[in-house]
Amino acid sequence: MATFTHVPSYNSSLDESPNTIDAVFGDGYEQSTYAGINKHARKFSLGFKDLAQTEANNIINFFKDNDTAITPFDWTPPDGVAGRFKCKRYRTNYVSSNIVTVTCVFEEVFW
Repeated sequence: MATFTHVPSYNSSLDESPNTIDAVFGDGYEQSTYAGINKHARKFSLGFKDLAQTEANNIINFFKDNDTAITPFDWTPPDGVAGRFKCKRYRTNYVSSNIVTVTCVFEEVFW
């Protein structure tokens, strides 16, 4: 399994929302339960700011070469808790001549 080793900028963020199944009834009554044993998957919005074009290409090529939209990879986020993630979305912003920012979303998977 591939390991992502690039370090994101400090403006990155973590979004957590428990995976639940909810049933709402007509009289206002509601029941909720967790969907599975891995109820707290993490989702990181990451930014790699002001990179040289070659470094940005290394990040994008990692996503492409490892098919990260469908194949998980290992990564240790800034909080230090390693996990397996998929990256289904990434964007390249051209800041100026040879300066690039890459943004992406890493979604934790349990494999």
